[in-house]
This record gives sequence, structure tokens and C-alpha cells, in this order.
Amino acid sequence: MFGLFKQANQKIEFTKEYFNVLKKSVPALKLISLKELEITTEFQENEHKHFLGNAFNEYINDEDSKLEIIKRYIESSINTYYNKTTYSINEIVPIIKSQKYLDELIRITNSEEIDLVYEKYNSELFIFYAMDSETSISYIQQEDQVDLELPLKDFKELSIENLINKVSIKKYGKEGSYMLSAGGDFEASLILVKSLWDKANFNVDGDIIISIPSKDVILITGSNNTKGIEELKKQTEEIFNSSNYTISNSLFILKDEEFVNY
Repeated sequence: MFGLFKQANQKIEFTKEYFNVLKKSVPALKLISLKELEITTEFQENEHKHFLGNAFNEYINDEDSKLEIIKRYIESSINTYYNKTTYSINEIVPIIKSQKYLDELIRITNSEEIDLVYEKYNSELFIFYAMDSETSISYIQQEDQVDLELPLKDFKELSIENLINKVSIKKYGKEGSYMLSAGGDFEASLILVKSLWDKANFNVDGDIIISIPSKDVILITGSNNTKGIEELKKQTEEIFNSSNYTISNSLFILKDEEFVNY
């Protein structure tokens, strides 16, 4: 019980310190609300939200670098205060998140209505849509969708096309077990590229089995490869328990060009 209180206090203190550093970067900033790992501010009559879950997770794994971590996250978002962002549909990318991530957003915002553009992928995973600029990746809010004049049904196909044009995919491994790399931000999103997932690309025994323990790791083996599945489970747990950007410790199997829980 006391451990839970300690982490709750850590989250609030981290949020307060984050705001203090942010305020120094944007002196005229007005604080609207400050909750556990969520800050809402107002600047020049525009409202801004900061969700600090990723920054906090990184801090927990490296507490001595707290200020450095906070400054890095602030630097990646500071331009949104001084420049009206002009979005291009060519920058839209898909980001894979878990049900746990969505539940945490709902808890933090205390609202069932999340002001982000997303859709369900399978029983555990969701596709959140973001803009990938030269300096940062920012999630698309519903008001941005209005500005883009793009219906939700068109986001998926467009974002996958942009993803294919953006990343360079490399495959590693042998003997029916593989790993993909795509630059560090979009490995998990590769599950959406249907043309990638066939036996010509992955010589596995049985149906294609994958795991995506973090945003930058995707592991592959075959459903008939008992040894490969056991190793995949082991690696998945190790990465899931050590990563700052976790997604899922579940395994998924390819059925009818979609990945479902294994």
C-alpha cells in the first residue's frame, strides 16, 4: 500500500517539476489544471495539453537524469506554443497503442471522451494517429481533424501509405525467428503493412506469430515452432519489463491479414 502512495506522490511531484521547467520556457504561460501526469495550460488564448506518462516512465528507469529528461520532452513540444502548426496529410502516421494506454488516458483526463484521433485495431490494440515532423511526433487532436477535413475512415490507409514511404525496414534473424527494425519509432506500426506479412518475407513454420513489447521492437516466429515461441515469450517479457515505451506482452497471430490475440 505504501508503495502505491509513494509512486502517486512521485507522479505529482514529477508533474509539478515538469510544469516549473515548462513555465521558464514559456514565461506568459497560464496553468489551467495540473493532475497526476497531466498538465493543461493556456497561452495566447490557445489551450495545450501535456501527457507525461512516457517522460515519467523514462525518469523511473533513470532517476538521476530527471531534469535532462524533462528538458528533452519540453524541447520537442515547445514550438506548439509559438507557431500555429500547419499539418500536411503527408505527415500523418499510425502509432500502435494498447488498451492499457487508453485506460490510462481515460483515468488521467477523468473522461471517457479522449480528444485524440484513434480507432480500434483488435481486442487489445488501437491505432492512434499522429503528425511526424522533422522535430517531433505529435498526436492529432479532434480539432486538428476538422482542420484537415479528413474523415476517420480515410486515416488508416493514408497513414500506412505515409509510413511505407517514410521508413526503411530491416530484417534480422534466422531459423524461423526474426526481428524488424524501422528507425526506432515505428516498428510496432509495421503490423499494419499487409504487404509485409507473407511467407516470402518470413520463412516460419506455421502461421506468423509476433509480439510488440515496445514501440521499437517487433519479434516474429511461426505457430508450429515450439522453441521459437518459447524464446519469443521470454524475450517479450524481458523487453516489456525494461522498456520506457511498452505496448503489450501478448502474442499475436496473423489471420486473414490481421493480427489477433494468440
